[in-house]
Amino acid sequence: MNWEALTALATLGTFFVVALSAFAAVKQLRHLQAGNQSAQALAMMERWSSQEYRSIMRYINTELDGKMQDPDFRAGLEEARVDNQTHPELMVCGYWEQIGSLVKLGAMTEAACMDMASYQVLSMWNKLSPTIAIMRRKRGPSLFDNFEYLAARAQLWEESHADTYPKDTPRMPIVDIWAPDNT
Repeated sequence: MNWEALTALATLGTFFVVALSAFAAVKQLRHLQAGNQSAQALAMMERWSSQEYRSIMRYINTELDGKMQDPDFRAGLEEARVDNQTHPELMVCGYWEQIGSLVKLGAMTEAACMDMASYQVLSMWNKLSPTIAIMRRKRGPSLFDNFEYLAARAQLWEESHADTYPKDTPRMPIVDIWAPDNT
């Protein structure tokens, strides 16, 4: 065997080793990305289910509408520094702002976020958009725009995913023993 043939075989062998290494690297990157997605989803759910978040949600759902009737309460939203003790609803705005940024930038998949939270996003947007509107008077339309983006994507998701249950999986039987017609 001459040197030229040996060099050609060595080059071909090197090509295969590099190609296999590249394939393995791409596969490993996909696994890392999946791990990051899982970590983000778990962090989102952990924060979402925290006592603090649930307490603020209860406040938003039971007290905020009444407080918004007070002109002084609304005026507090236009101040340069809004007091988070007086306006805890802004912590939920900030939470969805962060999640919206992750989704918009591709750090969290839209499908994972929306499958878990589209209803919650829309519910909070509908409750909090009057608050955001007041704040945007002085701060402009970019305030909580990632939250707005997330709500717009959630609206589209809800419209196109009315039934998200996998079609190839049978449903489990459910008996509503408390239904009015079961008595």
